[in-house]
Amino acid sequence: KLEQKLEQKLEQKLEQKLEQKLEQKLAWVKAEFARMDARFEDVLAEFRRHTSALLERTQDYINVLDDKYKALPGRVERLDDTVHSLAERVQRLEDAVPKPKRPRRAAR
Repeated sequence: KLEQKLEQKLEQKLEQKLEQKLEQKLAWVKAEFARMDARFEDVLAEFRRHTSALLERTQDYINVLDDKYKALPGRVERLDDTVHSLAERVQRLEDAVPKPKRPRRAAR
């Protein structure tokens, strides 16, 4: 009977020790998770800052391109008008010049 009591006591002590160790390990794991979570939040905030800066620079680049070509439709229209105007002027000049009476010789 004494042996049984000793065994029970020893088993209780072992269980207590194991439970303490387990609680310590669990507390350590929770602390590590909290530290990793805080670090993740820091990295996420830094990523947001970089992403925001990149977006801003990209928008600036696009705005520069937009500004550069904003006047393009008007410029193309003026070119079209100029081409049509030139074609009309050439036609008027050709009409004003008398036609040769005989055909010109081919260039050698």
